Amino acid sequence: MLSLLANSYSHSRYLKTTEVEPPSLDPILSLSLNVDGTDTFGNYHGTVFGNCITNTRATNSNTKSLESDNAVNSTKYVKLPDITLNQSAGITVSFWFYMYSGVAPSGDNVVLEANANASAQFFVVGYRRFKDKYRIGNNANGIFFTPPDQWNHLVFSYQNEYLNAYVNGVKVITNAYQINNNFSLLQNLSIGRNVSNISTARSFDGHIQEFTMWNRKLTDAECLAL
Repeated sequence: MLSLLANSYSHSRYLKTTEVEPPSLDPILSLSLNVDGTDTFGNYHGTVFGNCITNTRATNSNTKSLESDNAVNSTKYVKLPDITLNQSAGITVSFWFYMYSGVAPSGDNVVLEANANASAQFFVVGYRRFKDKYRIGNNANGIFFTPPDQWNHLVFSYQNEYLNAYVNGVKVITNAYQINNNFSLLQNLSIGRNVSNISTARSFDGHIQEFTMWNRKLTDAECLAL
């Protein structure tokens, strides 16, 4: 297995249960991947499938990570219960990920995906032929790049069908239009695997850590401080 060299990006953490964050920053869910998929802030407890929790972690992290393997019909992923959202408030998601380099097999590397309401498309996917190219949502407005073989931090937010994204402390997508991406319900939200074409589902080829979600569009300053 490739040696995982964490990058030097500095960040704050919301998984430490000893810290009390301002109410405006309280997430609706924050997954613990130390042993299971327990939600440390709410009741959206995830179910861990497969032997996928590892000690590999980003710099200065107190938590473990989910390791997926890009296999067809992989059982290595975390599934969450249905999540009901206040659509007008927006949504913000934050997590760390580490993509392995090398030859990409057929099938995209699905970081996360949900069946959303009203044909909305809620997913983050890595292109199968490009280990440094990703897309959030349903069109090219959501494309961003980040290198493999290192830990990267992604924050993205939706409100009124407009997407913003931040990678490693830099805003890379600003108010990109994403049609039908107003969310009031996320069903079958899976981290590390897709849900729309389960017969050819491929897990993300790497590690995912510290998955947190807010039912609010965080400001630029709040996103960059994560």
